[in-house]
Amino acid sequence: MPTTGSQTSATPSTTLTRSKTPAWQTSRRPTYYEEDGDLYRDAVIKYTRDYGKALDRFARDAEDAGEPDVEGGEEIAAAVQDYVKKEQRAFERVSREVKALKQTGDDLTEAVDAVVWDVEFTDLSELIDDTDSRDAEDIIDLLYDEGCSDFLFDE
Repeated sequence: MPTTGSQTSATPSTTLTRSKTPAWQTSRRPTYYEEDGDLYRDAVIKYTRDYGKALDRFARDAEDAGEPDVEGGEEIAAAVQDYVKKEQRAFERVSREVKALKQTGDDLTEAVDAVVWDVEFTDLSELIDDTDSRDAEDIIDLLYDEGCSDFLFDE
């Protein structure tokens, strides 16, 4: 499945290969990937739907939490919402494209892979860093902190 250069290090952006959602865990079974393109497509579609719901919850929770009490807190809060919107657009595209595939069998598996591997993930830490807040690095460090990131990105 897709990887990015930033994925090999601990990254706060959610990725397909690091996801803990049941839909993705199911889709990682070799039988989906190697033997049944329809099941693989269905698993990717279910994953994108589950991921979209998780992003919605994350956006609501972040909005409910308000702005961080740091310099540039408003910009950091906006960066989090921007992250959610970009991720949602990317995975809505994946879902649309995968649903529209007409191939069958191995050709379908390859076509689903082509769509999935083309995903461009949004780097939340980059968006936060772009705020130029002097506290951006501290916020980013919290995202990389295992306890904090597990809490934030468990969904």
